[in-house]
Amino acid sequence: MQVLFSPSIKEYIKLRLEAGDFDNASELVNEAIELMQEQEAEANKKQRLIEALDVGYNDFLEGRHKEISAKEILDELIEKTKR
Repeated sequence: MQVLFSPSIKEYIKLRLEAGDFDNASELVNEAIELMQEQEAEANKKQRLIEALDVGYNDFLEGRHKEISAKEILDELIEKTKR
């Protein structure tokens, strides 16, 4: 596989290699891609959380909820951790 970089990216790679941050350009590119994958996974996780919050909020607005005390919530959490 051949990859072409812009002059500014080439200079950045050169500077990072000279600084000793990476042994070679492939190592730097691999780490950059891994970071991009982590960012994408985090963005996907955030999107799923937003969607779940939307569902919960809409359920609340439409009356699909019940009153529960803080003690009941804690009791449920404690019970779940025992399993």
